[in-house]
Amino acid sequence: VTKSVLPAEPFQEPQAGARLRMIQSEDCNILQRPSQRNLVFKEVDPSEEAASNNLAHLDQSVLLSLCLNVRNNNPHHGLTGREMLAYVERVMLCTNLPYSIEAMCLSLKGKLEWERSRVQERALLQLQELVDTFLTEDGDSRARFPWFWIVPLPSYVSMLKDLGRRYVQLGMNKTAESVGEILQDWEFVVQCCLKQGNAKRAEKIARDLLEKEPENPLHWCALGEATSSKEHYLTAWEKSKHRLASAMRGLARLCVEKEEWEESVQYFDKALRLNPLYGGNWFTMGVACQRCKQYTKAMHAFTRVVMLDPDDGMAWCNLGGIFLELKQPRQALTAMTMATKLMEYSWQVRENHLRIAATLEEWQMALSDLMALLESRGHHYRIDTGDLRLIVEGLTKSLLKDKECPALDTDAVAAKVEESEDGSPKLVVVPTQQGPNAPGSLHKRVVELMKKLSGTYTDNEGVYGIIADFYAATGEHHSAHEFYLKQERAAKTTDWKNNEECLAAVVKIAVKHMELAVKMEDLQAVSQSTRMIANTMKGAADNFASHALMSELKGAKQKLEAAQRAVLGA
Repeated sequence: VTKSVLPAEPFQEPQAGARLRMIQSEDCNILQRPSQRNLVFKEVDPSEEAASNNLAHLDQSVLLSLCLNVRNNNPHHGLTGREMLAYVERVMLCTNLPYSIEAMCLSLKGKLEWERSRVQERALLQLQELVDTFLTEDGDSRARFPWFWIVPLPSYVSMLKDLGRRYVQLGMNKTAESVGEILQDWEFVVQCCLKQGNAKRAEKIARDLLEKEPENPLHWCALGEATSSKEHYLTAWEKSKHRLASAMRGLARLCVEKEEWEESVQYFDKALRLNPLYGGNWFTMGVACQRCKQYTKAMHAFTRVVMLDPDDGMAWCNLGGIFLELKQPRQALTAMTMATKLMEYSWQVRENHLRIAATLEEWQMALSDLMALLESRGHHYRIDTGDLRLIVEGLTKSLLKDKECPALDTDAVAAKVEESEDGSPKLVVVPTQQGPNAPGSLHKRVVELMKKLSGTYTDNEGVYGIIADFYAATGEHHSAHEFYLKQERAAKTTDWKNNEECLAAVVKIAVKHMELAVKMEDLQAVSQSTRMIANTMKGAADNFASHALMSELKGAKQKLEAAQRAVLGA
């Protein structure tokens, strides 16, 4: 099978006014193409270069169509932009580009580079250059007509509007205001004035517009935004015959600023009935419902948010908190799992997930969360010994039931939002198969956790005690004895010689490692425990010579001496 290839148009010098300028910012060290200044090439005739790089105009348009197809069929992601940019750069290698195709290439290139912070300035200048080209009068304007129908080149108005929005994103509000004046988009101009802190000019513009069109509800909304007045928003709502969602949105935002939560929920409800696809309003409404403890409405609002944008990690996190308030911990765990995937660098979200998993006895999930927290925060993470003991005890029970217990893939959890029969959204857990990583790997992971804890929290009495209890329960007596001794040393950092409660804690630990040493019948362990108890008795002799705790220590020492004689006799 042979493929037909269109012949490339012959190389011709472009006519005046039919060529655009590619922007290369001097402040940006990211070049358009790799630098070739250290390489030596022979001079190439322009006609030969065109023969190798040029494509037919129809082929150029097909490549640009494939570029747009990548955007339409893939999520908004950095890799998607890089894939699209490859098509654009190939077309830009051609020297026979007509004005319309070249303008389309530079427009796409500027919008794709806008997503990269290091070349954002160059992208903005390129888009500005394209807008300015529409108004230039040099050369023959008829040179722009050929092949204008072959690509979806944006109009001047749409490109200028897009440029104004990008100016606002960079904080160039004064420049964006001039763009709005050219477009006569007075609502946009009012917003730019307010962002500059020039409320008087914004109010003057809005009132001038109302003098010309007193029945226009959009102008009343602009005046309400400029003056922060509820009356003007309500006037806009009445003049629009209750059909202008932006009036209710502005009124709701104004109530949120004044922390009038219940009233803002009512206004958001009216606005979202008219325009339910406005995701930002659903999120703010959910927050307002949380503040006034309307948790059912808040759940509905945040569920709508994740329906519109499944990658909104904060919405998933808030949804998990609401499910907890509604006494639905299993749903809360699913929502919080999605939040941890989308906000993997937020230790607060990870900690919330850990506590919910521990409450539901999902020990392996809690183990993964704890390891992630220790990796990201280290000793800065203030660990709760109560939660840690609960998790370690749960993991110990799992290991004692099955010594070859596998470690499950705790990330194999997914959720989606579907509409129920009555039209309300509901959270649905997608069933996924959780396969084991390796037989017996759970014990290995728990031991790794113990090592991580002991290395991170040095001189922490509670952590040492939990580690020692784990090793004692799993039959690793030497390790357990070692950590009981470390726990007693950590406990002695307090004022145990003068405080009865502190001394009682020390004695309790001493009894534990004494009993373990006697059970082990190991001479080294017995000797270590004997020395430790002797030092404890010596330190507490001044204030607690006749105390019951001292008697308990003497009894423990006698048992150790008897065990030592038995070991030596054997």
